[in-house]
Amino acid sequence: MPPAASHLRPHVSRDHAIRRWFCLDLDGTVLEYDCEPGRIHDEAIAFLNALDLERFGWIINSGREVRDQLRILDLSVTRGLEVLPEALLCCEAEIYVREHQAYKPWDDWNETVARAQASFNREVRLAMAEDIAVWGRELGAHRLYLDDRVTGVVLAGLSPEEAAAVVARFREALGPLGDRGTVTENALWVSAMPGGYHKGRLLEEWMVRHGVPPASVLAIGDDHNDLSMLDGSVVPHVGCPADARPMVAELVEAKGGRIASRPGPPGTVELMTLWMTLGEQA
Repeated sequence: MPPAASHLRPHVSRDHAIRRWFCLDLDGTVLEYDCEPGRIHDEAIAFLNALDLERFGWIINSGREVRDQLRILDLSVTRGLEVLPEALLCCEAEIYVREHQAYKPWDDWNETVARAQASFNREVRLAMAEDIAVWGRELGAHRLYLDDRVTGVVLAGLSPEEAAAVVARFREALGPLGDRGTVTENALWVSAMPGGYHKGRLLEEWMVRHGVPPASVLAIGDDHNDLSMLDGSVVPHVGCPADARPMVAELVEAKGGRIASRPGPPGTVELMTLWMTLGEQA
């Protein structure tokens, strides 16, 4: 859990349904990489610290696992972050909700997902056994994530051609599974996920359990694995930084969302500021 820093703003237990929310991706959206594994950018910290917590809140929706997200928050608190997110949506599968300065898992949800992942990943690894062996030899075993939760390959550091070939092979291998499996990716990694689990599904589940109206949420992301929360099927208000992947920017524009004029975290702050200023019509 994040450190018990004296400057953290108190947890607000106000009804989630009467607040407005920012649902934020991490990588490419709010992170600065001057430390490992990254921290929230100073402009985003300043914006979040200024929120009126009776009216606004924020959550993280990232492909990163909970350990990484907590480390990022830890480093961000040391840089002055005062307002912690109300929930951590992790790995496109797990949900952790804030209780004061700790994050508690939604055990029923997370355990159901874990069972589905374990069964699915055993099937995927059988189908991709030869590919996994080749990648281990040619790309390095350190790039492989192989356990009950994930079958994935780290793409960061590969050439564009190597990364594209790995992603293409994942898509080819999962094709016969139809709706039972999907490929999720961003600039850092690619992995297989059981069908029906993605960022949009997690955001929807969190909103339903808390009675949060979709129109009270602004979702912001920049990469392929953000598409499911930016396609207008979960929330109507969506946006992306100026340097989002072309497929993301095209989708956001097609759904009537906003593309920031600035890249990365400054662009995210621009979108959040605009939405606060213009209200739900932004």
